[in-house]
Amino acid sequence: MPRWTLVVIALSFACVLTACEQQEFSNKKAAMRDQWEKSRSTMVAQLAVEAYEHGELTQARDRCLEALSTDRDNLSLRLLLVRIYIEQGDYDAAKRHLTLLQQQDPRTWEVPYYLGVCAERQHYFHEALKSYDKAHELAPQAVEPVQAATEVLVQMNRIPEAQARLNGKIDPSAPDPHLCELAGRLAMRQNDHTTAATYLELAHETDPENLRYPEMLADCHRQNGNYDQVVTLLEAQMQNPRYKPRSHVYLMLGEAYLARGQVRQAINYFEQATSQTPDSVETWNALCGAYLADSNYRKAIDAGRKAEHLAPDNAETSLLLGFSLLKNGDVDQATFVLQNAVRRNPNDALALCVLGKAMLKQGKTAEAQRLFSQAGKLNPSSPMAKTLAKQVTQ
Repeated sequence: MPRWTLVVIALSFACVLTACEQQEFSNKKAAMRDQWEKSRSTMVAQLAVEAYEHGELTQARDRCLEALSTDRDNLSLRLLLVRIYIEQGDYDAAKRHLTLLQQQDPRTWEVPYYLGVCAERQHYFHEALKSYDKAHELAPQAVEPVQAATEVLVQMNRIPEAQARLNGKIDPSAPDPHLCELAGRLAMRQNDHTTAATYLELAHETDPENLRYPEMLADCHRQNGNYDQVVTLLEAQMQNPRYKPRSHVYLMLGEAYLARGQVRQAINYFEQATSQTPDSVETWNALCGAYLADSNYRKAIDAGRKAEHLAPDNAETSLLLGFSLLKNGDVDQATFVLQNAVRRNPNDALALCVLGKAMLKQGKTAEAQRLFSQAGKLNPSSPMAKTLAKQVTQ
């Protein structure tokens, strides 16, 4: 073979090797770029999630859009963007991305679910209900569509229908705490506190870390007059270092102890309630009543005055304050306060009786008799009115 032929072959072979090496390098470079973009997208997506968890919605939205620009098929990231737009009230943007999601995965139940959320937020309740039902058809085992549809029915004041939606959806052997809570709330709306307690007990057993469930369950027992259960539940809850009781919890405990005749414990909790919510008439009235039960009339008057300052026209306040003044011997002041109470609520048999007692102490027997008689007509079964009426005639 001629020498020049060998040279040509060698040069050709070298060119082929060089071309292959260049192609391989280009491929590696492209792969590295893809990997870098994927890594960056993952990092930006994580930043979006963290921003969302910290409530920084604008930053989370921008990070989502940045990550989706290189990772369009990331369904979970697009769902996060949908949730962000919904929380920001930008429902049109949320729907645009839901359309893209549906094109990627037509069978995903999250699309009709979040369309329902958009409709519900805009108060299109019938449209929301249809979307939630569609989501339930696509995912019968998912809890969210059932819960959302039930809550929409509540907003539409269709309570029995809302309860019917939950029938058969709660498995006592493996209950979902959110559905149990919702069933309990619906039962409470219907004043069926026994049924409510059953569901909330299930919720509490299933999710013992939820700090609201003992409160809700205690309120059911309170409504049923089961004060021992109220004390047991809430006192155990107070031992939890993560638990920060609110004013109404102190009120429930105070009421329970007062019903059990443990007046000093009741006063302690009512005082904590007034410290936490000093602008609440309810808490000052409760404390006034507890001081009355403890025969501490001076403190009862002080508590009653604070309640009166907050709500001068509150009938319960006037009754409690008037009775405290009467028991403390301030008959003229008591009469004035009680007359105002009766003037505002002339059909309150108890207020009439207490005013009658004030009149009796002033020697106004005929007026007292009239008030006791009027109270007896309003509430014929009232033992207080009957007893006081007999005292006048004796």
